[in-house]
Amino acid sequence: MPAEMIQPNGLVSILIPVLNQHALLEKALRSIARHTPQPHEIVVVDNGSGPETKAFLASADVRLVVNPVNRGFAAAVNQAVDAAAGETLVLANSDIEVTPGWLDELLAALDQPGAGLVGPLTNYASGSQQIPVDYDRCGGPEGMARELRHWRQGAVREVDRVVGFLLACRRTTAELVGPWDERFGIGNFEDDDYCLRVRLLGLRCLVAEGAYVHHEGSATFRAERIDYKQLIDANRAIFHEKWRDPELALLPSLIKRLEMMREEEARRAS
Repeated sequence: MPAEMIQPNGLVSILIPVLNQHALLEKALRSIARHTPQPHEIVVVDNGSGPETKAFLASADVRLVVNPVNRGFAAAVNQAVDAAAGETLVLANSDIEVTPGWLDELLAALDQPGAGLVGPLTNYASGSQQIPVDYDRCGGPEGMARELRHWRQGAVREVDRVVGFLLACRRTTAELVGPWDERFGIGNFEDDDYCLRVRLLGLRCLVAEGAYVHHEGSATFRAERIDYKQLIDANRAIFHEKWRDPELALLPSLIKRLEMMREEEARRAS
């Protein structure tokens, strides 16, 4: 069903691009099942995984999209958004573990005026979402989450960017911003690009400080032996070239919005 045809339904779609690493994905899915009482679905895009991960996904309780080869992170996100049925979208890496209250905090932050994207605190991410943690002292990721909710429940902080290891938005926001930019290939800087596009639309990027999500960090890049520095440098160059002229950079999103407006007008007229 096309995204623009979906009516508000209270459903949360959790979108997970995957390339191998089925053991980490299994942990992620178990944590979601344990700590997500809200109505939700999980949409997994298999980006060319090997036999072990394919066998695991064949029996997993997920909506599955399969690519024969790795189409890249942004392309997988776009596929997941198209396949999702929820009015709230949560993009998650496959190497995360959610904790008690995680989705409550993200949803509350999305209800803030002008909210566009929302992310949690974590043990591993670039930027200000990473906080020091002592799992031995606090009782692991779940203990860390309980401490944060005790002190910071409902608190939000505006930031320039929300890291794409896990972020949430409303479908209406995704429709306004348009697709993730697939020129960033297998990953890096596509989330910076998306956050910038969100902010240029007048929406806010927020951190929900009562939400905590454990992140293994760069697990797929390490396992696939990807030269991380080379990838960062290449995609940084793409990012800077794209944003030399913000009006041109935003043009694909604006065209998408105009197309959606024309389709909506045509439906109302019919």
